[in-house]
Amino acid sequence: MVTSRRPTPALALRRCLGLSLLLATLSLGSAACGGDDVADSSDWSTDEPDAGGEADADTAPVDEERPDAEPLAPRPASIVTVIEVPMPVIAGQRFDVMCEFLDEAGDAIAYPEGEAPPFRFDHSPSGLLEVRSGQLEAQHVGQATIACASPALGLRDETPPSIEIVAGPLHTLSTELSNFQVTAGDTVSASCRGFDAFFNPVDLSGTELRLISDVTNSGVTLEGLDATITTAGFYNLSCFAEGVENLNEVTLEVVPDLPAELIVSVVPDQPVYGIGQIITLSAEAQDRYGNLVPQARITYESVPAGESFGDGRFRFDQDGVYTLRASIDENNATEAPLSREVEIVVNQNGPSIVCTGPGDGTMINHAPNTMLTFTGTVEDSLGVEEVLVNGSPATLDDQGGFSARFRPRFGINFVDVVARDTYGEESVRTCSFLATDTYGNHLLATDDVVSLRLAQDAIDDKGHTATIQSLNDVLLRVLNSDGLLQQIRDAVVNPNTPIGSASCYNIYVIGVEYYGINLGTGNLYRHLTALDLVGGGLDMQAILRGVRVKLRASRKSGFNICVGTFEPEADVSSVTMNLTSDLALNGQTLSAGLRGNPTVTSGNISVSGSNWFSSAVYGAIASLAQGIIRSMIEDAVESAIVDNFDSLLGDLLGNLGTDALSGGIEVPRLDGTGQIELLYDLGFSSLSVNSARMLLGMRTRVRPQTTAIAYPTLGVAVPPGSYLYEPSGGQNTSVSVHLMLLNQALHALWRGGLLEADIGGALFGEDAEGAAVSLRTSLPPVAALNADGSATLMLGGMRLEMVYPGLFDEPVTLSLGATAHTEVAMNNGQLSFSNITLNEFHLSPDEISLNEGTRDILEGFLRGFLQTLLDDALNSALPELPVPSFAISPSLGVYGLPVGGELGLTNPALDSTNRHLILRGNFGVR
Repeated sequence: MVTSRRPTPALALRRCLGLSLLLATLSLGSAACGGDDVADSSDWSTDEPDAGGEADADTAPVDEERPDAEPLAPRPASIVTVIEVPMPVIAGQRFDVMCEFLDEAGDAIAYPEGEAPPFRFDHSPSGLLEVRSGQLEAQHVGQATIACASPALGLRDETPPSIEIVAGPLHTLSTELSNFQVTAGDTVSASCRGFDAFFNPVDLSGTELRLISDVTNSGVTLEGLDATITTAGFYNLSCFAEGVENLNEVTLEVVPDLPAELIVSVVPDQPVYGIGQIITLSAEAQDRYGNLVPQARITYESVPAGESFGDGRFRFDQDGVYTLRASIDENNATEAPLSREVEIVVNQNGPSIVCTGPGDGTMINHAPNTMLTFTGTVEDSLGVEEVLVNGSPATLDDQGGFSARFRPRFGINFVDVVARDTYGEESVRTCSFLATDTYGNHLLATDDVVSLRLAQDAIDDKGHTATIQSLNDVLLRVLNSDGLLQQIRDAVVNPNTPIGSASCYNIYVIGVEYYGINLGTGNLYRHLTALDLVGGGLDMQAILRGVRVKLRASRKSGFNICVGTFEPEADVSSVTMNLTSDLALNGQTLSAGLRGNPTVTSGNISVSGSNWFSSAVYGAIASLAQGIIRSMIEDAVESAIVDNFDSLLGDLLGNLGTDALSGGIEVPRLDGTGQIELLYDLGFSSLSVNSARMLLGMRTRVRPQTTAIAYPTLGVAVPPGSYLYEPSGGQNTSVSVHLMLLNQALHALWRGGLLEADIGGALFGEDAEGAAVSLRTSLPPVAALNADGSATLMLGGMRLEMVYPGLFDEPVTLSLGATAHTEVAMNNGQLSFSNITLNEFHLSPDEISLNEGTRDILEGFLRGFLQTLLDDALNSALPELPVPSFAISPSLGVYGLPVGGELGLTNPALDSTNRHLILRGNFGVR
């Protein structure tokens, strides 16, 4: 604690001289100690200043009731600084500084209240301390010296005291990583640095710290300040301590480990292949955690050797059993080469129908509903009489090739091929392919899949009600809070330093408050705000109404002719500020930055107080109010509102996002052997602001935790057209979700192996002893949206290898495909696909014919199985739509906002186009 002598009380006599002496020395125009020309109005306006009464020196009652003379205080010989505050001072702590005048003997001089000579206190070095409401606030760590001074008397404390400032409470945590790129399975360590609210370093010893991640799934293990992540991708990590809101994230890239596994598939997937047919062995390398290793060097071979057409593509000109092999000989995680192989059968007497263009179970780049030439081959030793494609005759050439033209739809198409020989015997084959001219890269995020549209009414509904129905309703609460008033006080109140003088008085600001106004019917707020969208940003107008500045007028030292101290008030009718902020995306954070400089204007200022002081003094104070006080208030209001507006927008915009799907989801496997974990990566991708709306785009990616198949893919199929969609309609808040997100989820389920399973129990029940069914699927499920708001789901490229005692004692292979119709709805915030019914059902056997009874039995089993599969896949892949909203942080709780709640779309109603699911509602607290 730094202390000095405290002042002791002493009497000092007041002196009031005659009006003539006052006029001669100060030219005030009227006496301050009585008379006929005393001000009889206590309200002075700077818009119409009163020149003051003209005193008559011959008639003014100067000598009536004159008080006894008071002895003059001695002239100070020195000034000392007195600080009473425990040491050390904590950053953010405020304390008083007192200045004492000493006489020649070193004794404190006692002055009547308000009559001490003017003084100030200085502090050095600069930046450690700031003046707030007449007190000093410690801000930055260091040793600060504080010295009182009275320039008017030429005095300064020659041996000023110093204080030690130490860091305040922990406010911000920053994170540093031992490495910003690690291999999957490796551990990265974090180091944390702490700062107080003024960015002073804070000692973290004794603070319980841990590491957190923006992605939480089974591939992320966090222990203390260590992170071990097995899933390749990008992660935002940050140090965490309870009660600390400001966490600075760093990005970690996790790359795949060396190849540890190969997965292979044969395309097309057939039980028997014809001579000369192109056969592809598709292979993908995975590390030990199931991450794809795209840079792996894979070699391919066939035994016996066939004719090679590039990596993994072969053709054979003789019947036989061949082994196709994929290998990684070096740079893998095993000591021996990695190798996987598949046996295939080439037999000229195999299936006589082969679909070649497009091939069965393939994906093609073709605009939906435009003409396509479909081709294939048919062979029969007795000659081919006729080929039908989807019931229409195909063109047949002499070499057994056939073709037909039709317009494929978006999604999975089914081609039923019927071939008849010259004796009327027929064979049937159903081929399927996926067609669109727009594919999204399944390994990367796709921009603008989700969009949030906020109309002008969502920014400001002009309602000024207690219910939050727009962003401006939040700003209204901030502007009408006690915190804003305190900031204005901090900026202008200083009872120790005069802001100027009026005649023989020094004027000090000792307080700021609001004074009563008529709010009017239905208006709950004293102060008003308006938010308007403009190109690229926001215009804000804030109006503070009824600001009262409390003053103290203290007699200048040596001017004993003036009455001691009085406290007038300066009432500012209103202060209006206009500013424009630019809105921008900085990485994954929506932020606002000031555009240009704010403009501030104030209204009428009137000065009032006790009515026994002279008109001239009040006129001088009114002039001071018109200039210095007006500027001080305007500057303080500008600073306070800009700070609060920046803080509010920073808290709200910085917390815009969605928690939906962030933790990933788990989908049960068809054979009941576990779960397929889907990981959803969501982030912002675009921002567009005009005077009508703000439109924000989000990118999406969905991936399986572990990839289980190696079928080639062109990506995620979507109908042609723009991803970003701007819904129209009367409600002020809307979210659109492109079909891409649903198909990303279905594609990820396919890649994760949902449709690769042994499903005998699921198909026939556990009581079907000896039944075995193996499912393989070379095409991803695809969804499409219909004009009536329903959806269509398509499954194709499915092959079943089946044994069912008494029905198929030997293994048979069946090709399977279907489409289904489903209704789409929102129930309690959850997306629901219901009333799923099969529209198309395609079943064709390989190598065998089915009689009508057998086909009916199979169809009964398979229809039920497919309907259940579609129901589970749709409702599990996308259980909810990612709806962006503004999270309400704890710092906003002081304004009466529900901490932990969200601001955004409320009471949504579901609609759709042929590419988008749309939620429409109004802005509010969710």
